[in-house]
Amino acid sequence: MRRSLWILILVVLFILVLATFIEAKGKKNKGKGKPNKGQGPQKPSKGKNKGKNKGKNKGKNKGKPSPSRGRCTGKWKFPGKCVPAKGCKIKRIGKCKGGVCCSTLTFGIDSNDGTMITKAALLKKKGVKFVIRYISKQWIDSATIFASEAIAWRNAGIFNVAVWEITTTRPVDGGSPDANYNLGKEDAIAAVAAMAALGAAGRPVYFAVDAFVQPRDASNIPADFLIPNFADILPYFRGLAAGMPKGLIGAYGSYTTIKGLFDHKLIKWGWQSALFDNRLTFDRRAHILQTQSTNLPDSFGTVQPRGGVDYNFATKKKFGQWKSTLPG
Repeated sequence: MRRSLWILILVVLFILVLATFIEAKGKKNKGKGKPNKGQGPQKPSKGKNKGKNKGKNKGKNKGKPSPSRGRCTGKWKFPGKCVPAKGCKIKRIGKCKGGVCCSTLTFGIDSNDGTMITKAALLKKKGVKFVIRYISKQWIDSATIFASEAIAWRNAGIFNVAVWEITTTRPVDGGSPDANYNLGKEDAIAAVAAMAALGAAGRPVYFAVDAFVQPRDASNIPADFLIPNFADILPYFRGLAAGMPKGLIGAYGSYTTIKGLFDHKLIKWGWQSALFDNRLTFDRRAHILQTQSTNLPDSFGTVQPRGGVDYNFATKKKFGQWKSTLPG
């Protein structure tokens, strides 16, 4: 019996030693997951990298335009064609020190030849989305668009844009500020009636200043293409606002003309031509840019005896385009 008691005591002691050993080992393993003294709680590696990258990217991209936005900052010069910009993922016009992406532009033409409608299918194939036509009575009958032509453009799936021009220097033809104001009012009333007759009531009209306005050097410019002082055209455009809603008034002309009229808040729509200014700076408020003039024969396979066609690019989704609502 005494022998059995000693065996029992040894077994109990063995069990206690084993239990103590197991408990000590468990505490040691558990302590490996704890941070060392003086260190804060450790973040999981995934979260740490995520936060690091997020802050890095945020600081890196801040203030820089995204290539998908479609525009650069700064100024640019009129190009002959779209070229890939260095460092840009999309094609832009110009050298990307500022510019408009090719993808944001809509191609169109302007012409003083009413027979261009016979080339509608070819124009559409060439990528022409709109045609700018005169709504004023011109020196040649075919320069003026009539209802039948407007309907034909609509049926061909091509937009129209309206321009009003009586003479190249129309805004100063009155000879005095009061007379020029009255001319503007008369032209506005007539333009509204003309647009209604075309099935385009309530659509904008670009009033042309088809002349060099306050150029740097006027020595070689013919008198019928020269307006020496920009301020002289202001009464005419104030008169326009007396004859039609201000929201429908646009202007065609040089950088000096378009910028000045926008600055004076006399127009809501701008069509700027690159054919006047040597510096060729683009006013970003303009809706249409006229970049090139082609003569005989033009690239659309037809001879234009009355001056050819001009290439234009609309820089905004809404640029005064319309399709006739007349039946037919």
